[in-house]
Amino acid sequence: MKGFFTAVIVVLSISSLNQNFIASTTSTCLNNTSLQIRTELSTEGCGEGGCQFNCSNGIGILCDDINDCGDWEDERACPCNRYSIYCRCLYNQQDCTSGVLPIGPCVKWPLLNDGVADCENSGDENLGCDLVGEDTESVCIKRVFKCSSHADKRQLVLAHSNHRLKCHEIVGHSPHTRSDDNWGVSGYQVSSEYWICVVNYCSDINECDRYNAPQNFDFFQCENGEYISLAALCNGIAACSDESDEMRNVPGFKCELKGIKRPMSCVLPQTNLYDSHSICEHDADICVDDDGKLNTKNCFQCFDNLLVISVSQVCDGIVDCYDLSDECLCESSTACDSVKQMYNNSCASNNVKCKEHGCLPIDTVLCEDDYDCGNQVNFKYCGAPVLKPLIQCKGQASAHIVQATKCDGRPECEDFSDECNSDCYNRPSYCDCAEQQQCSSEYCTGWPASSDVSTSEMPQNCLARFYCAANNGMISIDIDKMCDGREDCVDGSDESLEMCKNRLYFCQSGFPKAIKIELVDDGVLDCDDGSDENDIRFSDRRTLIANPVLRTSFWVMGTMSFMGNLIVMLGTIAELKNVDEVSNMGKIQKHLLINLSFSDFLMSIYLLAVSFKSFVSTGFYTECEYKWRTSKECTIVGTIAWVSMQSSANTLALLTFYRLLGLYKPFVAARLSLKWVAMSITNSWMICLGMGLAPSAPWFIDYFTGGFWYPNFFTRASKVSKAYFLKLARDVSFKTDIMVPEAIQILDGAFPGKPIKGVIGYYGGTCICLPHVFVAQTETAAGYTMFVISYNFIIFIFIGVGYMFIINAAKNVQSTNCDEINNMQVRVLRLIFADFLTRMPVCLLFYLRYYGMHLNKTMYIIFAGILLPINAVFNPFLYTRALRVACVRIWSHKSKISPLSIFKESPTTNDSIQVPVPKIKHIA
Repeated sequence: MKGFFTAVIVVLSISSLNQNFIASTTSTCLNNTSLQIRTELSTEGCGEGGCQFNCSNGIGILCDDINDCGDWEDERACPCNRYSIYCRCLYNQQDCTSGVLPIGPCVKWPLLNDGVADCENSGDENLGCDLVGEDTESVCIKRVFKCSSHADKRQLVLAHSNHRLKCHEIVGHSPHTRSDDNWGVSGYQVSSEYWICVVNYCSDINECDRYNAPQNFDFFQCENGEYISLAALCNGIAACSDESDEMRNVPGFKCELKGIKRPMSCVLPQTNLYDSHSICEHDADICVDDDGKLNTKNCFQCFDNLLVISVSQVCDGIVDCYDLSDECLCESSTACDSVKQMYNNSCASNNVKCKEHGCLPIDTVLCEDDYDCGNQVNFKYCGAPVLKPLIQCKGQASAHIVQATKCDGRPECEDFSDECNSDCYNRPSYCDCAEQQQCSSEYCTGWPASSDVSTSEMPQNCLARFYCAANNGMISIDIDKMCDGREDCVDGSDESLEMCKNRLYFCQSGFPKAIKIELVDDGVLDCDDGSDENDIRFSDRRTLIANPVLRTSFWVMGTMSFMGNLIVMLGTIAELKNVDEVSNMGKIQKHLLINLSFSDFLMSIYLLAVSFKSFVSTGFYTECEYKWRTSKECTIVGTIAWVSMQSSANTLALLTFYRLLGLYKPFVAARLSLKWVAMSITNSWMICLGMGLAPSAPWFIDYFTGGFWYPNFFTRASKVSKAYFLKLARDVSFKTDIMVPEAIQILDGAFPGKPIKGVIGYYGGTCICLPHVFVAQTETAAGYTMFVISYNFIIFIFIGVGYMFIINAAKNVQSTNCDEINNMQVRVLRLIFADFLTRMPVCLLFYLRYYGMHLNKTMYIIFAGILLPINAVFNPFLYTRALRVACVRIWSHKSKISPLSIFKESPTTNDSIQVPVPKIKHIA
């Protein structure tokens, strides 16, 4: 019989709007009418004020959703509303899956798991999800539940089928305590996988629908483990019992929050950094990766292991670690050096002396303005204080209280009280509708309130907005977004050259249009064409050799040098087979010509290798730039080019020497054995290989290392100089004298999440794998470069002077073959002109730069891209007629071409630049 009455009561309670309530005690209505609350429905006796309930501690109001009795007795067995959960959903989930709300008794959410069974089968006491937080700041009360399993989460969702809620699947990690000498090595253990659900309880559904912003259904975790709605973070009212939601301008993790505007001085509790849930823009607070290791792309762990901060906070001039490790390892460490002045020898380690307090721990006084330590240095570098006046109000699109800045042109309050305040000098026009409570839409959001732009935002005097020139789409943006390097207006008027020329650098390629001016010359290619970096720039973001003319010339010179020198080598080898027709001096010169051709052939290998690398990396070169420059392949091709250049110079010197010997000591030259020539060539190659291989030898890594490919926390550029690299290793290890190999070991161990990816050696100085030749005395390997350039300078002085003697001696020669002498003189003049045109300017420019003159770095591009390789192209034409004869025969098709027929010359052709010794009448 009791069950029958219960069913009747439930049905009537749902169908009737004017209802009384079920109870088993006596209540007195506010109109002094007595009412016995029984298990049957009564619609009489209660007035508009509700019914009084006799609590053990006094009188409460029955079923008003307020815990008047303290034990919720005045709210038990009340009809279902948006603060209630249907009992049937708690123990029979199928009753809540049909889309139709079940009938039957309800239980208020505060009564779940309270030790008193309010539902049949005690379903309200067996809910698997725990209530871990509540938010009562807004008109829409929110509760946060933690569910240990998917089944528990599903039960919670079904139980709240008539509520707005959102659940987040979370993977949580527990941080390890790291020892000082093993920083960053240990990882984070996966402690659990669970669900966090935010439920919006609201008696007025229309009121809650007004505040359906995403942040109302997101959450954050207090330092003590409580969970609070995200909208309550840093709004000026402490929602966490430990007040960890209102930390500002103190060391800790700071970021731009998702969906809500909060100052960057707001500090996020550390408990939010060890799970998979993100509340920061770009997921910047995901500090643990899937492997349980510190996510070094986002986060930096202070050396004292007390805090984890964002990588964007490192080297920003604001102290965010108690041990100053986020500022002391930077290239510019002004904040660190200033704060360190607080340390006093009279205090213990990690203690500072403060006025009226004596010696105190640094983590106690840092960023606390209650203490004055070192003339207030303890809070000088903790962030800029908020100087503008604030006002507390109900925020737009959020039911939460916010701290809005008054009179800044940005209406943040629902009633515009922050901008329509009497303190504001400029009164926006939307204040008129706000006073009359007739504002029909949000203002100063950037989007038109109607299709007619002229009647929407434009005339509303939004002082903190920049109005775009075009009105299609976004009509205005926040003024802080103007000249930030990103086009927010459809027409790009917020980033125009006229307005932003003092704040932005406009890329020559136009992609991107512009970057912040402080990013120029910071070692990172931000412009697509690399024009923002005043460096030796062959490359842009897409191509190794960016200039199309230079890129084509590398292919052409490489191909011509390859074919020309190969033809000369094979042709000269073929001529040596006719040993009886060639004099001794002719044999010597032909062997030297073969050696010269082989040296220049190596240069063609270099040119083609660099050209091929440029071709295969087209479109994504920036992604692999330092991988290429620190690779063995780059070292090999750079060594080949360097050896080729030296060998070519040595061979020219040997040719000059033997020609002088033939002129002035003809009989010695006639008896000269080819073994001496072979020894000369061998010694030349040993010198060249020694000069070429020395920069990459492991014994000289300290001397030749120019920098490191080292993406790290402390510099924006992934390439760091050797000087800073060694300083960083010294600061980390507290050692004073460190060499490069030891520094690599120290930093690899100190920052395991940031490994050293490569060493930029002598040949990795530029993307084409040639060293910086024009260096000052203080630059890397300047002494070695001085030796190489001086060595070449002496060689070409010898060649030039030698050929002057050769020409002068040739004028006194009595020869029956005047044409041969004339041809020789012409070729000698070409030789001198080519040598001095290509090599001597390089030597002279080096000396100018070495001794202090500044040179435009375009000069290096001319040297490395044109002057250095061009000799390898034209030498086959300058030193022999074999190539010209071969080309003529191929072109004229006078004979059937066989593999070696193009190298056969007529008997009257002499490929060597030699003087017919038997014809000489006077020998000096």
